[in-house]
Amino acid sequence: MSGRDLPDDPDVLRADIELTRQELGDTVEALVHKVDVPARVKENAHERVEQVKQRGQQVKEKATAVAGQAAGALPPPVRRHPAALVAGVVALLLVLWQLTRGRRA
Repeated sequence: MSGRDLPDDPDVLRADIELTRQELGDTVEALVHKVDVPARVKENAHERVEQVKQRGQQVKEKATAVAGQAAGALPPPVRRHPAALVAGVVALLLVLWQLTRGRRA
């Protein structure tokens, strides 16, 4: 920089110096962040964990909504006695298991 490029006003010169310091500080901070690989990996992992938590919450809400709709579609006797539905499913599974065992023998 030649002497002709410097401002004559000391306040303008101080402001220019302060702006240059801030820019240099930002640049150094960015470079430090760029070379701090463990911190970047940790940040990335944290972001991924948060994404998984959010997705899990969305899936939970969707499953709850679907279960509510499915429960509403059940006949009234089954809604009043859900244990009977479970017992029926277990009995069906046992019958199917016995049938497949008999075919193997």
